[in-house]
Amino acid sequence: MPGPVPPEVVRDTPRDTVSGFVDAAAAEDFDRAAFYLDLRTVPFSQRKTRGPELAREFSEVLDRTVWLDVESIPDDPEGGEHGGAASQDVRVVNIPMPGGSQGIRVERVRDAVTGSPIWLFSKATVQSIDKLHAEHGLPDVVQQLPAWTRRRALGMQLWQWGGLVLLAVLSWLAGHLIERPSMWGIRRALDRAGIRRLREFTHAWEGPVRRISALVLARFGLGLLALSANAETAATRVVDIGLILAGMQAATRLVGFAAGAVLEDSSLDEDEPARRKTVATRVTAIRRIANVIVFVAGVALALMQFPVARSAGWSLLGSAGLAGAVLGFAAQKTVSNLFAGILIALTQPVRIGDTVIVQNEWGIVEEIGLTHVVVRIWDLRRLVLPVTWFLDQPFENWTRSSTELVGTVFVHTDFGVDVDAVRAEVMALLEHEPLWNRKQARVIVSELNDRTVVLRVTVSADDADKLWDLRCLVRERMLKFLQSDDSRMPQWRMKPPASS
Repeated sequence: MPGPVPPEVVRDTPRDTVSGFVDAAAAEDFDRAAFYLDLRTVPFSQRKTRGPELAREFSEVLDRTVWLDVESIPDDPEGGEHGGAASQDVRVVNIPMPGGSQGIRVERVRDAVTGSPIWLFSKATVQSIDKLHAEHGLPDVVQQLPAWTRRRALGMQLWQWGGLVLLAVLSWLAGHLIERPSMWGIRRALDRAGIRRLREFTHAWEGPVRRISALVLARFGLGLLALSANAETAATRVVDIGLILAGMQAATRLVGFAAGAVLEDSSLDEDEPARRKTVATRVTAIRRIANVIVFVAGVALALMQFPVARSAGWSLLGSAGLAGAVLGFAAQKTVSNLFAGILIALTQPVRIGDTVIVQNEWGIVEEIGLTHVVVRIWDLRRLVLPVTWFLDQPFENWTRSSTELVGTVFVHTDFGVDVDAVRAEVMALLEHEPLWNRKQARVIVSELNDRTVVLRVTVSADDADKLWDLRCLVRERMLKFLQSDDSRMPQWRMKPPASS
């Protein structure tokens, strides 16, 4: 052995030996780590120098190739696993090698000094350290770095931290260098082909292309840093999650671009406002559903990068029946609203831009979500209703098939009014009025009561806003018309009683 065994070296069980070696190597105390190796194949005169050297090489190999789960190693002095049969030899892990793998084992031997049984990394394992280090050890260029660069901080050596920072900077710069010429070339090709719309799409993809390029380069560059297995796994996981997020952004922008292109095409049909509303409603619903799918898929892929999350996912799948029943009962309102939003997008009893009367309020549908509908009231208030309301409750849609509307104005006059004069006055008003669409204008006597004659003036307009203004204008004109002659104003008449 390299010298007297320090009191902190405990080798009573396979787990004690493995954890003790890992702790000593992490502290870079390779003299102590050598006491966990079976050095009987090393000449006695060389053990004091050769032992720490082998411990350092062995530590580098383990650090770069495997993630040791110390808790899985038997903690029984007899070598039995979970109270099983005793064993003199325990496999710790396999390390990949060209043409196969090299097993790392600990074996039970007799202490040369005390004669008591102890556990050490086996002779075969120690004999394979040089071969393992030649395959998995740090590159020669790293061995030539100053000693201070190999000091550890947060589980990695300082030169590795510097390499990560350098890799991040170079990847970021490379992403910019890749993005600009590639986008320029694509735009130039699209210009030559006369495809202007796809040229606009390249502007939306500039950010995702830069990020994806940088992350892909960083992903391949991680293998050049000779990181430990733990550090490389963590760094790779971060880069992979970044790629997933960048892919989510790219997919969301693709969906937005496609939706915008469809809406732009529909806006060209100025003579078909109903079709524009139909397209806008369906495109909005489909875009939101697609964004939700992208978000859920991205989050699921990100969580799958963690083994714990994958295990939890399989566990949830195992109890999907009970979980589905519980979630279905708890979220039945949310789910019903979600499916109602999809149903409204398909059947379209109401569309974005429709003029509706809901809960005795006049307004215009401003937004149709997957769970709610926003109606902009005439006084700029917003009425927010669950989408199921539009499937369960009756409501008025003034622009379901056309935006044209017919409105009425009731005028109370005296019995002596000249109806033809009123009709001529209304037509004179409408003749040069741009709010009127010249499709309907009528004046009729709709009612006679004990005090007045009720005239019904009917006019038409292209949409609800114009109709409202036109009706107000007719009322104002009729008020002036009645005030211009007292005989047109309603008067109270009472027949005197007959004389006796």
